[in-house]
Amino acid sequence: PDSYYDVRPLSKATTAPDYSLGWSNCDCEIIAEDYSYLYSGYGYHAMAGTYGYPSAGTRTWLINEPNGPGAPPAGDNPPAVSVSEPANGATLSGSVNFAATASDDNGVSKVEFYIDSTSVVEDTSVPYSTTLNTTSYGNGGHTLRAKAFDTAGQSAESSISVTISNTGGDSENPSVNIVKPEGNPYSWTSGDLYIKVTALDNVAVQKIELYINDYLVATENDGLMERIWSWNNVGPGTYIMRAKAFDTSNNTSETSITINKS
Repeated sequence: PDSYYDVRPLSKATTAPDYSLGWSNCDCEIIAEDYSYLYSGYGYHAMAGTYGYPSAGTRTWLINEPNGPGAPPAGDNPPAVSVSEPANGATLSGSVNFAATASDDNGVSKVEFYIDSTSVVEDTSVPYSTTLNTTSYGNGGHTLRAKAFDTAGQSAESSISVTISNTGGDSENPSVNIVKPEGNPYSWTSGDLYIKVTALDNVAVQKIELYINDYLVATENDGLMERIWSWNNVGPGTYIMRAKAFDTSNNTSETSITINKS
């Protein structure tokens, strides 16, 4: 109907009723795109950048059209999650219960537990909890985080701040090794450079940081880092590549090599 075009950026005169002007000018495509914009999430469809989003009038017309689509069913909501133990601001020592409550309208699939950026465990059944051995982590402030996932893959998270205070604890530094490239100094004469760094610790590795001439260029929350340094992205010269490993008690160690690029 003419009323449809009153709320469209395209006029009826410039819109073809068939494919003769191309799929992007087809009436059916315009209606389908309107419906997609309204009900499938803004910003994911091709016409948005050219014609913008449909107006409120278009939405009203689509819903009220006798043979048109009705209002969509209510969408799946993301889960709700909250850290229930320990209390926010608590001072911890030894082994403590780390727990969360989670709910969702269609079901919770799992809850992941983290201390800072380090994964502790994931739990797929109620009650969502684990035992946290605080002696494996350094004294001082930490963030405990619970991340819940529903059966549709949506997620939500909750975090608290705690202080760990143990006597003794882990004081052993991790080890770190630049596996690739091999040789120090290394002569980089052609092609992209493959970088591989590994780290080990008596308890657990928290992360590896990679620096080029003291600039942080990459972080990996694991004991293995692999990267590609593009030949075309760097000029000739001498570069110091340094890898720094952290364990879960914030003990550190580092190593470096010199790279001469021709």
